[in-house]
Amino acid sequence: MKPRPKHQVAPAIAAEPAARTAAPAGCRSDSDAAPEPADPVAGVGPTAPIPLPRFDVGRRPSGRGYRLARCSGCRAPLDHCFCAELVNVDCKIRVLVILHALEQFRPTNTGRFATQILSGSELRIRGGRSEDGTPVALDLGDLDPGDTGTLLLHPGPDARILDEHFERPSGPLRLVVPDGTWTQTRQMLRREPRLKALRQVALPRGKPSVYALRRGHTADGVCTLEAIARALRALGELSAAHQLERVLLIAVRVGMAARGYHDWRPPT
Repeated sequence: MKPRPKHQVAPAIAAEPAARTAAPAGCRSDSDAAPEPADPVAGVGPTAPIPLPRFDVGRRPSGRGYRLARCSGCRAPLDHCFCAELVNVDCKIRVLVILHALEQFRPTNTGRFATQILSGSELRIRGGRSEDGTPVALDLGDLDPGDTGTLLLHPGPDARILDEHFERPSGPLRLVVPDGTWTQTRQMLRREPRLKALRQVALPRGKPSVYALRRGHTADGVCTLEAIARALRALGELSAAHQLERVLLIAVRVGMAARGYHDWRPPT
């Protein structure tokens, strides 16, 4: 049996049904983007699938359960598409999500939803490659470590807690959020000195996470979208935080239903 890639650690998604449903309007199936090649030798049996480029977002399968026909917008199975829920919301705080390259293919990733929803937000990939396989450098030239209004959401030893004692800087705010596993985000900070030099902030302890699509690193850990929502709430962006939390709950319910857990309920 071929071993699974190490970065695919989410629980298995339910097997593909025998008959696929048609894609909802406005959604593109990943399977449509990469049709299986014709059998070059008739009568020999099924042809082995051609390996897809590792960093080709449009063609590469997404983690476990890749045989499911998925929406290219919300990455959910087509019969569970919730793109209509990704409604744009105004946010005075500019959010920059720095996504590890391996995370961009995982349907369980949540950080990208923030950039699909929040006005003025941005997504950048660290460790990405061009179509010909050439590494693409992460441009952080616009991040000024001396700017007190630029905050890095990361629980480092010198991070300030976003509680009632936090003094919000005057002027516009920018929230920079590394998105990946703990190992990946620590690597980001080690290898990107400009990123590590930013003023770090962390979340106070809060209610249990509703995220159930991956195992938590710590008992009180939260997923990226949840962390962004709580940070925005602490900084006064209540409407934006509420919308992110609502979309997260939908994404988790859809993900759990795709695995057969139709009666899943969030912790109270």
